[in-house]
Amino acid sequence: MEYFDEAKFSMDSVKAIYERIFKIHAQIPKIVQKKLAQKTCKLFSGDYEVDLLPRILHEEEVAFLRRAVEQRARAILAFLTLYYSGELKWKKIIPPKVMKRIEGRYYSIFSEDQIQFEHLSFPYGPDLIRDSAGMWSVVEDSAGILGGMGDFVRSREILLRVIPSFRPLLKESVDTYSFYDDLAAHYFKMAKEKNGIPIFCFHEKEKYDDHEEDRIAQIYQSRGIRVLSYRELETRLVVKENEAFIEDRGKREKIGYIISRHCASSISRRYFLILFDRLKKMKKMDFSLPFGELSKLISKGIIGTNFSTGTELVNDKVFGLYVDKMIEVLLKEKPIVRSLTGFGYSPKRFRQFSLNKNRWVLKQADEDGGSGVFIGAKMSQGQILRLGVKVKESPHSYIIQKFTPLSGFRNRITDIRFMAHVDQNYIRVSDIPWGRSASRYGNGKVNLASKGKTCAVFVVK
Repeated sequence: MEYFDEAKFSMDSVKAIYERIFKIHAQIPKIVQKKLAQKTCKLFSGDYEVDLLPRILHEEEVAFLRRAVEQRARAILAFLTLYYSGELKWKKIIPPKVMKRIEGRYYSIFSEDQIQFEHLSFPYGPDLIRDSAGMWSVVEDSAGILGGMGDFVRSREILLRVIPSFRPLLKESVDTYSFYDDLAAHYFKMAKEKNGIPIFCFHEKEKYDDHEEDRIAQIYQSRGIRVLSYRELETRLVVKENEAFIEDRGKREKIGYIISRHCASSISRRYFLILFDRLKKMKKMDFSLPFGELSKLISKGIIGTNFSTGTELVNDKVFGLYVDKMIEVLLKEKPIVRSLTGFGYSPKRFRQFSLNKNRWVLKQADEDGGSGVFIGAKMSQGQILRLGVKVKESPHSYIIQKFTPLSGFRNRITDIRFMAHVDQNYIRVSDIPWGRSASRYGNGKVNLASKGKTCAVFVVK
């Protein structure tokens, strides 16, 4: 099955820019290209390379896709509002037994917060591809810890720094930083309504983590938002009755809004993990500690957040199978961009996957980063048999999706992801998307953890 070649079949103005970009790129000796690629990785704190060829989109396409992302965000929010408000209309969209399984994959013994639909809020970013016919589709809906949130502008800056001759060709009509400016303004507004300040909380980097959270922290800090690691927050947090404060050198600032890549329910879990060793040494387990109280204030809506408890299940791939139906039933609209054809697991469908492996992809519902994606065309029959044994352990945690080649150019495959903030009063979709690319002859995945690269995306007239 052929893939859609972005450089050949896009609008004429886009094709013309691709041709000139390719010409400049071809004039760079291979050994220099290798050094430039290594330099992009270094400029990205050693995390990953930036593809030396950018993805180019026309501004009309971008406007179309932003409307599609906003529509999906509205539909998902409408569904979650129904679900947590106690209304039963949601049962017309997702069968209750399926919804129970989805919910069960995300809530643990540390997630006891009462979910209030009035305060639902989440980061959202569907993965978009163009199929072999040139039609846009949603591969999956992502929420929460969105890869690219701190990188989609930075990757462009790095590419233009290492190949400055691209700069005259990639002039744009959009303000690439307005998304961050608008989010910061919204967070300040929400915090002010609570008579407090917004803070961005991040976890300390582990040896296997990249530096994206650091980049996001810098973005918010440069816009006046207080930035604290969870460990710093632990030492400075004071909770009194229905208020929480940051205490620093005798000065207290009231917390009005918490920005985090981690769901509000994970705050108490994260605090538990941070303190576990210390508590063991103290030979006592005191769960009346400040972080638990902070989590309660968030769940009650006393402190606002960008990622509320109960929304993490949006990331579930089984949940994603029903988003088109949410649009049709709850918004009474036709999906602007539809999801790829997909199904919940059944033994019959797994047999289809085994017998016609080039036509199907199997995905684990709650696994990110590409490790839970099994592309039949890239697997041997022996690998499929071993996968079948694994799937039988938890069959309802998988979906089967129609295989669709990702569009690309110059032997690359690519996808894009727009970032969005979603809450009951405000939905903001980024003006440009984040992009990823990988070799067409690789494992079929563009995930950075699967040897993919970040691909700078430029929007042109």
